[in-house]
Order: sequence, then C-alpha cells, then structure tokens
Amino acid sequence: MSHWVQAREALEHPLVGRFVRDAMGRAFADGYSLQDPYYGPDKPAVEILFHRMDSEKSLLFEAALRVMGIEFTRPCGVTRMVSAEFKAGIRAFKSLLVQVSGRTPEEDTNQSVET
Repeated sequence: MSHWVQAREALEHPLVGRFVRDAMGRAFADGYSLQDPYYGPDKPAVEILFHRMDSEKSLLFEAALRVMGIEFTRPCGVTRMVSAEFKAGIRAFKSLLVQVSGRTPEEDTNQSVET
C-alpha cells in the first residue's frame, strides 16, 4: 500500500520539489526531534519538535506540508503533529521528512510505530 501518494506526486514536479526541499531544509536548519504526542489521537501519530522555532520556520514547514497535501495539527508553539490510519503511514512520513529535508532527527522517541 502506498502512503502519502499526493506528497510523492508533488515532489516529482521540479519546481514544487525544489520549494519543498528548500522549505523543509530551512525549517529543520537548527534541528528537530520526533516524539510521541502528549495528547494524541486514538491512532498512530508523530509529533515534530522544532529546535529554535520562529515564525519563518513555522510558515515554511506548514506551507511545505500543505503543498504535499499532508494534514497536521499544532499541539503547541514549537511542535506540529501528523497522524495516520496505520503505523506504516507514520513510518513512511518519517522517512519522507528525512528525504525532503536532507536531515535526520536529532532524537526519535516516537514509540507509536514500534511493533
């Protein structure tokens, strides 16, 4: 089963892909971590914690997710949360983050995808 099909299709367009990669690279320039949601949904989810969040990083990250068609919520000022119907969807999203940003998380304590 494919996950995040709309996101992958968006990345195939050169200009869109370049925007998303640049936006995510800048958003994660000071690092990020992945963690379990404190007040998460009753389905698999991951919370992205930005290191040194500012309004520009927030706007770039949110714009990139919107371009890729990925829904998110804002549990607090420095985190964004993405949920999926299945654990495989969260694993695919985490892989997509690394692919488009070119950066691995400094810490990944997200347990919602472990078997």
